[in-house]
Amino acid sequence: WKPTLVILRISRAATQVKWSPNEDKFAVASGHRCISVCYFEEDNDWWVSKHIKKHKSTVTTLAWAPDNLLLATGSTDFKARVFSTFIRGVDKRPTGSPFGTKLPFGELLWEKAVPGWVHDVCWSPNGDSIAYVAHDGSINFATFPGEGQEAQVQTIPGQGLPFRSVQYLDASTVVAAGHDCNPH
Repeated sequence: WKPTLVILRISRAATQVKWSPNEDKFAVASGHRCISVCYFEEDNDWWVSKHIKKHKSTVTTLAWAPDNLLLATGSTDFKARVFSTFIRGVDKRPTGSPFGTKLPFGELLWEKAVPGWVHDVCWSPNGDSIAYVAHDGSINFATFPGEGQEAQVQTIPGQGLPFRSVQYLDASTVVAAGHDCNPH
């Protein structure tokens, strides 16, 4: 291990950091109302960031899709979103994405309003759907059937305190946990 410079260019707190599945990029959610997607620049021996600036408030959570190209986010502006993180020279051309093969960096591919802050988001193992939990206690699922088709969204209303985290255990099983001290 050796210290390496990372140029984030944010002026507010970093709220979450996650490596991409291929470990060639990482994303930083922040209170700066943006996401910094960082990749290594060999010539200068540092990590450079590209920003996705489509949030109206603090980005609270993010999750990489298994294909290393899509990033799901949640924020305090009551929205869940999916963005493209394709970086020429770092990523291979997209194939088989539910959003098609033209995925310019930072493009907003999907957005959904939620009745509360989005606390956590995760991708299904096959990368065709996301699960996200909000401050209203709901668990939400969005399935992306294919390019040009409308996402199918299902909301399961909460019966108690809000969930703080959600995770797919396999393609058909999700577990959520939160303030009521019981996983669901």
